[in-house]
Amino acid sequence: MCLEAESTPKCRPDGAVPHATRSAGPSRSSRRRRRNQGLEIATSRLPARRALRQRGRGPVPWRPRGPASPPGWELAWNRYELAGRPLGHPPKERQAETTARGTRDSCRVVGLVTDTRAPMRIGLISDSHISRGGELWPQVFDAFQGVDAILHAGDLWSPVLLDELAAIAPVWAARGNGDMHVNDARVEDTWVLDFQGVSVAMIHDFPSPERASPEILARRTEQRFPGATPDVVLYGHTHIEEAAGVEGVLYVNPGSPTLPYNKSLRLGSIGFLHIETDRVLAELHQLAETGTEPMHRAEVPRRSLELAAGAA
Repeated sequence: MCLEAESTPKCRPDGAVPHATRSAGPSRSSRRRRRNQGLEIATSRLPARRALRQRGRGPVPWRPRGPASPPGWELAWNRYELAGRPLGHPPKERQAETTARGTRDSCRVVGLVTDTRAPMRIGLISDSHISRGGELWPQVFDAFQGVDAILHAGDLWSPVLLDELAAIAPVWAARGNGDMHVNDARVEDTWVLDFQGVSVAMIHDFPSPERASPEILARRTEQRFPGATPDVVLYGHTHIEEAAGVEGVLYVNPGSPTLPYNKSLRLGSIGFLHIETDRVLAELHQLAETGTEPMHRAEVPRRSLELAAGAA
């Protein structure tokens, strides 16, 4: 006869006492809680989190300020390391979220890069995606010989390319979603540069003038470059070369010299920006076996001349 007791396991219907079974271990939800607890401990060690706790506001959700902020991406990589995942690039959605948040936080404005009144020729390039040990097409370096400056609209991957381009002319680069590890003074989330009174704004990701309305372009310009009135907006990211003038603003995407859109078998593209006395002209060139070939061009009148004419 089986006697029920709190200290003994329950009897089976046949009266036999079952053997003690080994515990199956913590459930999946408990393991997840333990892992999140470790991540919460890691994030709580940030100075900003400690300061908020001292003020009595309690814990706040982890939110990176931008790709250039030290806590943001160091913490993102630490989170994946703690979770037992291979250390590498965070997922694309986290990159896009952080890039979108960081564009306004680290906009760098450089006033009057040059005050010469002679026509200027600026080399434009984007999305080179050159990994360590890789090389850019020699046609690009040959085409950029003699330019006054070089603007790279992001996704360098390897900062060595900046030094190679700087041997030709001064270089400025926007931070792409693949450049979070690049720590170089020549790389910022956004730039506003002044060339002979022509304001050139540069960012990696920006709406295409072929798909976005003028209102959307104007609103996004104000969001990404607050307080600026650019004459030229240079961007990349899509690997689609395009140049168009919309309401007096020239929008230019030089495409990619190494990875054309849709994995095309043709060679990639670069661009040039010509600042002349009465207009600003953008030219897109496709790389060829020997040199480059012109593809498309767009121009807008210089806004400074229009303002002067209106004042008169």
